Amino acid sequence: MTTSTARVLALLEILQGSGRHTVPDLAARLGVDERTVRRYAGHLQDLGVPVESVRGRYGGYRLLPGYRMPPLMLTDEEALAVLLGLLSGRNTGPATTSPAATESAAAKIRRVLPKPLARRLDALRETTGFTTRPHPTPPPETHTLLALAEAARHQHPVTLTYTDRNAHTTTRTVHPYGLVAHSGRWYLTAGVGGGGVTGGGAAAGGSSGAGGAAEAADHVGPVGSVGSVGSVGGAGSVADSAGSADSADPADSADPVGESGVPADEGIRTFRLDRIAALTVQPGSFTVPPNFDPVTTLLDGLARTPWAHEVSLRVHGSVEHIRKHLPAGIATLSPVTSEGAGARTGAGREADAATGTEWVHVRLRAERLDWIPSVLAALDRPFVIEHPTALRDLVRALAHRLHENATADEPPHPPM
Repeated sequence: MTTSTARVLALLEILQGSGRHTVPDLAARLGVDERTVRRYAGHLQDLGVPVESVRGRYGGYRLLPGYRMPPLMLTDEEALAVLLGLLSGRNTGPATTSPAATESAAAKIRRVLPKPLARRLDALRETTGFTTRPHPTPPPETHTLLALAEAARHQHPVTLTYTDRNAHTTTRTVHPYGLVAHSGRWYLTAGVGGGGVTGGGAAAGGSSGAGGAAEAADHVGPVGSVGSVGSVGGAGSVADSAGSADSADPADSADPVGESGVPADEGIRTFRLDRIAALTVQPGSFTVPPNFDPVTTLLDGLARTPWAHEVSLRVHGSVEHIRKHLPAGIATLSPVTSEGAGARTGAGREADAATGTEWVHVRLRAERLDWIPSVLAALDRPFVIEHPTALRDLVRALAHRLHENATADEPPHPPM
């Protein structure tokens, strides 16, 4: 905390004490000149603290009668929840603020807690470690995050100045549908009309896919909370092999007409908040498509990101089981009709209905194929590779290695 900030807080403490204080008295107690006292009083007024200036020979400053800073009364469990929220947000959650802001917030909470509880929370903070690595993603501007959240809640259009990974800067007006926290980053899902893009470089448009070819992240996991602000948890290393963190860019494509209930003249774009240079909330309003889900839209866009390989499979198993190994941000799943499911008829179909299994069409895109055979082996379900042919060779090679290891009398390199 800077010296000036500490003195502004000290002035607030003095004013909360009692009555009116003259400027010379305040200057003496704070160790500053009278002009600085007036500036500090102005800072408090800017923060919404009702500091009243009293004119006259015995004038000075006082707080409006009845005003008191509300005490922070937390139970042990509530204090633990707040501290763990700050710590986990800093280490594993989406980037929201600078580390300094997190530390400052924790310090302020600690100062108003009872000393025994503060000491216990300090012990927890100093002895707690996290297995998930912090994301180096720069946090978005606080104004950007809060302004977009408010615009999405009240359904006001916003004009964005956005720079993609190719350093192309565009300015467009969009309809903010919702925010999504995913793998350490914040994303905006927004409706975009057919035109109105201005700025240097190419407009943010290109390949097809719901939600746009959103920038791939380090981890893709199951959906967390769903709403105007959604959260997607990170899980597993599958996405690390599917594509690198900066190989695709959001805001690249429109949602196909008819999907997600989007009007025919409006597509969906996904924007990374840390790449928004400026925004202005515009007058007017819009209507969010019925049953629109920002989280599902983002994950579907991630799964459709145009990596080097497009993979198509049929797997005989339940969607729930397949999703444990291929999360929503990696693959799209759809039931296979009975005509295309293969040779299972009669008793086979009845067994499928009894166990809740079926043939499921699995589509995914990946920068490399070498990680997919081990995932198929972990599925432990019948599957058919439709394409690419190279994946079949990799699966055969893995099967050969597994067979050799399973039938070998001893390892090729015995331990010393």
